[in-house]
Amino acid sequence: MVTNPLLCSPPSSIKDLQQQWLNNSTQAFINHLIANTNLPICIFQLPETLTSQKPDLYIPQRMGLGPIHHFRTDLYSKQQQLKIISTKAVLKPYNITPEFPKTLLEKLTHLVPEVRCGYELYFDITDECLAWVFIVDALFLLDVLSKVADALSSEPADVHHRFGK
Repeated sequence: MVTNPLLCSPPSSIKDLQQQWLNNSTQAFINHLIANTNLPICIFQLPETLTSQKPDLYIPQRMGLGPIHHFRTDLYSKQQQLKIISTKAVLKPYNITPEFPKTLLEKLTHLVPEVRCGYELYFDITDECLAWVFIVDALFLLDVLSKVADALSSEPADVHHRFGK
């Protein structure tokens, strides 16, 4: 299984392991305090016992979405340019100014502590980086979904009938 280097950097010693645990636990606790939520963890990483038997069924092969898969080294180089092109396509009709990314990032960074509370593991990346992952992936999904909707709206009536339209 390909690992994501940003989930947790491997410690080089017991002392490093303890420090990493302390840092991650402290930050997770702070995030829960900031978020002021009692929501249970709801985004899980599947157990290796499931994913190791048929990894191609559980591990993205072409596109990684969200912080668990976004930085996977085997996907990153393939997907990053496509995501940027899709993001640009989504934003183009709105005549977005160069200040837009900074404004969006400032607004979303405030939500990151609450978002982190929804994951069962701690991501060893900054709040700003995590916010960018969600911005880019969300805009990519909007582009994909809009293309699917456009394709369905231009299909003949018999196709709509099969898809419940």
